[in-house]
Amino acid sequence: MTIREVLSAMGRRWYALLGVLVVAVLLVGFFARDGGGYTTKTVVTFLLPSATSLSPTNGASDTSIITFARAVAAEVNNGSAATEYSSDDSPYYGAGIRQGVLLNVPNDGNQWYASYTRAEIDVQIVGRTREWVQQQQTIAVAEILASSQHLQEALGAKPGGYISVTVSPLTLAITRVSPTRSDQVEAIAAMLLAVVIVSAWSSVALDRRLRRRSVPVRVPRFQRAKMGGSPT
Repeated sequence: MTIREVLSAMGRRWYALLGVLVVAVLLVGFFARDGGGYTTKTVVTFLLPSATSLSPTNGASDTSIITFARAVAAEVNNGSAATEYSSDDSPYYGAGIRQGVLLNVPNDGNQWYASYTRAEIDVQIVGRTREWVQQQQTIAVAEILASSQHLQEALGAKPGGYISVTVSPLTLAITRVSPTRSDQVEAIAAMLLAVVIVSAWSSVALDRRLRRRSVPVRVPRFQRAKMGGSPT
């Protein structure tokens, strides 16, 4: 079918184009109203007893401390492995998540191998409201602190020799994320392209169907004679 024939079908069945356009406008309005949200990436650091983040040998890169941080993360996650992406720097909302909590130990590797070099737990939260994100942040940090103490008590460690668990104050901030102007333009352009494709297909399909119905059915001459008619 040529482009001219497609355009001709779209002109004859203009109401199909109108219907697709109305649906597209409603979808754009829904997505625009539902777009944006709040996010935070809170970092909980594990250090040697009585060490600080400024200490040269604070244990932040120590293998045993990293292993302990992974054990805490696994317990808070109810024993299940956290979802990991190909790049640890990718924001949680970049995966299309509108509301959720991701708690894991930073992985500097990729999809082929894991490389844990920091004794930290990243708490990434995405939500529709600031209040919900803040609530989940408080719950997650409390669970990490409680799990850390529980595991060390189970190992028989003395309180004075507990691994230090601290929350980076600067990472407690909750920010709003929303699409940029260029993102909105790209989304509208993509929707317009979808409207053209879908309306063209629906117009052609509807036109063929209606034209097929309008063609009269011709009865062969021998059948008319069999039915009592006189062939002409």
